[in-house]
Amino acid sequence: MLAGGFVLRQPRCCCCGREFEAPRRSGQKFPIALPILEPRIFSPRLASGARLFVGSKVLIAAVNRRLDGLLDGSVAFIGEKVLVVLAMMPQGVRSPFVLCRSCGVNVLGKATNLKSQYYKWDWLADLRPRWRWRRRAL
Repeated sequence: MLAGGFVLRQPRCCCCGREFEAPRRSGQKFPIALPILEPRIFSPRLASGARLFVGSKVLIAAVNRRLDGLLDGSVAFIGEKVLVVLAMMPQGVRSPFVLCRSCGVNVLGKATNLKSQYYKWDWLADLRPRWRWRRRAL
């Protein structure tokens, strides 16, 4: 999954074919993801769906609002940074393609007509349900 809300079907770069490491094995673990009420205090570019991820490190990131329910009851694992390109398909719809960091930098360096809504840096993410302990009645 990507933090933007897309589910990654093939965990590899669409350009060079390198497989991405699973965020649970190679990423950072964030047991808490708190919503930020006024994200623009931190950065004018942050959207209303910004979260403060707290673990051994702290990360402030914009997250798609569709993931709010999942984040509230999960431990988040954030992996490597990737470039998501929303490319126009022959059917007239846009489809996401994911590029590793080096291929993404290469593509952005050669692109001439960049529209920021179609090229976004994002992180690989994996969510695991947070365990809730219940007391059993005796």
